[in-house]
Amino acid sequence: QVEPIKPLFMRRRFGEDTGDHYEGTLSDFSIERMFTFDPKTDETDTQYRPLQAIVELLQNPDDAQFEAELRDVIQLKSFYRFWAMEVLTGHWDGYNGNRNNFHIYIDSTDNKITFIPWGLDDTFDVALLDETQLYSQSLLAQRILRIPSMKAEAYAELSEILDTVWNEEALLSRLQSMADLLEGQMDPLILD
Repeated sequence: QVEPIKPLFMRRRFGEDTGDHYEGTLSDFSIERMFTFDPKTDETDTQYRPLQAIVELLQNPDDAQFEAELRDVIQLKSFYRFWAMEVLTGHWDGYNGNRNNFHIYIDSTDNKITFIPWGLDDTFDVALLDETQLYSQSLLAQRILRIPSMKAEAYAELSEILDTVWNEEALLSRLQSMADLLEGQMDPLILD
């Protein structure tokens, strides 16, 4: 959230920075919303061909074929982790909640899409957190949840994160140490 999604980030994360990079703002993989993706580099395909492939794939009624072909164009495990973290942090304004505030990068070495979170300024809002909410407004999430094997994979990824990464006690302790560090360092807001 601190580092901009720029070529340096891409080189460190993907080992290259020549793939197609789009920012999603109220965007999804439909004919109506595909053109809302914002190409972020001069090299990014402004004809949206990589995105058109996902649009067409989502229209395929054959679930087995959809699942097989989706694995060829999206880093699926990474997408499940991305989705799980949106759920756990209550990122209602992300891709799966509001189809907003995210980037996608298509690695030029394998031509697979990776989702990158962005705009996490309204997360952990107690008023909006609902432990029963599995954000699923995006077309991709809706389709995955209709396919039992893929739904099971998504839930398994969420469970794995809860079991291995999500340590509530450690997170609260870290937040408290930051609050202690900042106590007395912030001047109150003075309005003229």
